[in-house]
Amino acid sequence: MSDVLKFGSLTINGTPVLSEAAFESGSELSFSDAVPGYELMWLPIPGTKSLVAKSTLITNISWRQLQELGFVDGKPIIMDNKLYFVRLPWLGTFPNAKNEVAGRPNDNLCYWGRETFISFEGKKPEQRSPIFGGPDNTWLSAHPATQRLNLGFRPVIDPGLNM
Repeated sequence: MSDVLKFGSLTINGTPVLSEAAFESGSELSFSDAVPGYELMWLPIPGTKSLVAKSTLITNISWRQLQELGFVDGKPIIMDNKLYFVRLPWLGTFPNAKNEVAGRPNDNLCYWGRETFISFEGKKPEQRSPIFGGPDNTWLSAHPATQRLNLGFRPVIDPGLNM
């Protein structure tokens, strides 16, 4: 696919990791310049200057952990001498909502969306966050503290100022 851009790497505790690595609570998650063999692959989001990871980068990480690390609303990062803001994608708070990164990722994993909402499906209101993907490539939701090996972080990066 000619639209795929390859740059930057993801690290856990300073060590580069391949896509779909499992997150361990208390770890430090960051982005860095490209490390050979650990480059990230990015796809353009049509109609924008933003890019989305081709696949889910980290699994077993909750929405709340991503929020604590600063990746829900946007965190400045530098990859390959360029400034970006990395964040979760907008998925919408209901099925068939406008999905910023519609389309199947390069895996069968689900990934977190940026929003939260209150669900009234159970006996009492519960906070939920949208998730998307899986084998059926559908919109679902989960409690923001949920951690699963088939649910993770598929980031969007927005361009910052050139350095």
